[in-house]
Amino acid sequence: MMRELASSAALAACLVLAGCRDAPLAPEQEAAGLTFAFTAPYYVARIALHITGPGIDSPIDTSFAVRDTVSATLRVPAGSRRVVSADAFDSADVRTHHGDTTVTITAGANQPVFLVLRALDGQLPVVVTFGGTGGVAFWALTGFPSLASGAAVSQLAATGAVVFAAVMGGQVGSSGPGVFRSIDGGVTWTRHDLGLTNTNTKGVAVGANGYVYAGTHGGGVFVSADSGITWTFSGLNGVYPQRMFASGNSIYAIDGFWCNGVYRTRDNGATWTHLLAGCTNSVAVDASGTIFVATGTGGLLRSTDDGSSWSGLGGTPTSLGNVVVVPSGAIYVGTSAAGVYESSDGGATWAPANTGLPGTALRHLAADGQGNLWVGLAGYPGAYRSDDGGASWANVSTGWDTASANGIGAFTYQVGGRLFASDGSLIWRSR
Repeated sequence: MMRELASSAALAACLVLAGCRDAPLAPEQEAAGLTFAFTAPYYVARIALHITGPGIDSPIDTSFAVRDTVSATLRVPAGSRRVVSADAFDSADVRTHHGDTTVTITAGANQPVFLVLRALDGQLPVVVTFGGTGGVAFWALTGFPSLASGAAVSQLAATGAVVFAAVMGGQVGSSGPGVFRSIDGGVTWTRHDLGLTNTNTKGVAVGANGYVYAGTHGGGVFVSADSGITWTFSGLNGVYPQRMFASGNSIYAIDGFWCNGVYRTRDNGATWTHLLAGCTNSVAVDASGTIFVATGTGGLLRSTDDGSSWSGLGGTPTSLGNVVVVPSGAIYVGTSAAGVYESSDGGATWAPANTGLPGTALRHLAADGQGNLWVGLAGYPGAYRSDDGGASWANVSTGWDTASANGIGAFTYQVGGRLFASDGSLIWRSR
């Protein structure tokens, strides 16, 4: 389990966690308020920072307890050659990670810096992000590599500290960039395709047991039992699973391209069951086990008997891209031209939920683990978020590349709150 700490500040050597106040700085020590964010494995209990540099008479030493959510701000005197050193400790106060970097800090805006703390035992790293002017932009560009013309990020998935990106090629066939993996919060990405004989990947999902599934163009599904390092053919050869979805250890493969419909496995990919034919795009399962499928031509379908039979739900446009079910039981669908529709009565009635959205041509609709809904729109860079169940939407795009022609087309989140999103070409992460 990962923990996300959005840490804000209080003064060079003074930790706000203890409730102390800012002290005035001399003019030559004009300071920047830096917001620190940490992503750490579950066993990390404390992160200590040590900051030195010319003009800093006494080293700045602070320590953050890794627990639910901490808010604090650290003010660092502006200047060059600031050495930021960080160590992580477990609950027994044994050091587990270390890293350092040298940066220039200005009194105004500061570009975000990613500091990776390497594990002393070779395990997962800790990622420290800092920057801003008392706060940082919501999105930061990750280290995802540039893609060849025609290639695109199709789907994202995450489990614990690991994030996966399925990347499709620009041509029809079995050749493409494949699946990329990041274990350091998106700072670096590595392609892993050992055993992946079809690398034109469109979908990726992770089961609750850690098995990773990749859907390919016409080559079926591949499964990995070692967190995406090696792959084995699972089945559905000749099917085009352009989207993969996980509900616990039930994995759904969606073929809306060739309209083969929905397939499911519950035995780690050993066998697949064909649940539904047709041009399907998305699947969601509620707490009672009811399955909802968004289709490209037939609206929303529902099964209350584990996929044995299906019925149509009226009240929404027929061309749907996504369906999302949140813990409250509310259902949301994303449409190609009419925005978002919401139902709070199991799909019996529907109402548009587009207040605050500048457009209605959705590229993606998703929910995170914090109770928020997210939308990407064609022609509008970045993302729109609703924290009130779709009653209103706000633009949350600070840090997103405004040269991007579109909003999010792929989205996932890590336990602990960090979000990852892509417009197809690049991948951003939240802070």
